[in-house]
Amino acid sequence: MKSSLGRISALVGLFMIIASMLLTSILPVGLDRQPTSPPSQPTLDLTAPVVVFPTPDPDGPALEIAQVYIHPAGTFLVIQPQGFTPSATSGSTVNSLSLVDGARYSVIHAYIQEYSTPQDATTLDAANDAAALAASWSEYDGWRETGRRIDADSVTIDFTLDLAGNTYLARHITWTAAEDPRLVCVVRLVAPGNNAPLLDALEALVRPSFHVLPDGLRAPLDWAGIVDPAAGYVIRHPAGWTLADGGPGRVVTTLTSAGGDTLTLSAASGTLEAPADAESWLTENRPGAEALDMQPVTRAYGEGYAIAYRFSDADGATHGGLALLLNTPGGQIISANLRLAGEAVNLLDEDEASAYGDIWRMLNTFAPLPEEALKPATP
Repeated sequence: MKSSLGRISALVGLFMIIASMLLTSILPVGLDRQPTSPPSQPTLDLTAPVVVFPTPDPDGPALEIAQVYIHPAGTFLVIQPQGFTPSATSGSTVNSLSLVDGARYSVIHAYIQEYSTPQDATTLDAANDAAALAASWSEYDGWRETGRRIDADSVTIDFTLDLAGNTYLARHITWTAAEDPRLVCVVRLVAPGNNAPLLDALEALVRPSFHVLPDGLRAPLDWAGIVDPAAGYVIRHPAGWTLADGGPGRVVTTLTSAGGDTLTLSAASGTLEAPADAESWLTENRPGAEALDMQPVTRAYGEGYAIAYRFSDADGATHGGLALLLNTPGGQIISANLRLAGEAVNLLDEDEASAYGDIWRMLNTFAPLPEEALKPATP
């Protein structure tokens, strides 16, 4: 059992690793860095005794999957291994996720960053020069680049890091997203200096599992998300919309806007096979509603229909509404039912809907989750 001093030393080491990695999510290595001020850094005592790293397993690292972790903003997913604790942040150009395993002295840092211009392996390689790397590892006592590989669309860089008398191994992998060349995906890994196989095992597990959710990219990265693996959907919304009732895992979830518009999210077993199925859904769920228009809708992991309608409230006033209905890989119909507090506009008419830009951006992020996000954890 570790002494209290040993535990403090371990926490200091891990805190510094996390601080360095989180600093990169604010000032990422790459072009077009945002003009933002770094957070103030706490003063730490780095005189604690050297941490004694666990002895590596002679049969190799034993990593198991805890779950597929979907970033709370609904923009990407990655495997979360057993023993790693997640912490996520969002910004105007970066969605970041840190996974920390205190027992293994290891960190996984995964993030996406949006650039103003398309990126490729050449620009990413040039961006990772000595000055940029020194800034990215500035919280360590020292760093050394030990290898670099440039592939068709990615750059992989290996490092050794020094911190408070300890040596860590690190790997920085960056590539452009197939969905949008302005979007860069990054995985940064840190492992104890005595356990190179763990670094390799983390890369083999995490890197292939990193997937951007294309529909989530239709809105700014700093929009909030509602992710519900049980219902099989994700949606992103601007700051003016708040959760009024329900939430992930609940049968019905309701969002409201400052202006009184409401959006109700739900899921039910079944399949939409024809437009008539969507019309039946509207008749059952909005009795008395009058359908105005219908269009097919396609998402990355499912398809369905959008129905614009109008309805009358209890006072007899007429309002506009839109039901977005989609099939999911899990065999459910997910629905996003929007009811406007104002006039009875046809939200599928380009001219009438032109004043509802943010609402349409929100609705365009409503999408089924991919099948791998719905599967139970397996080794």
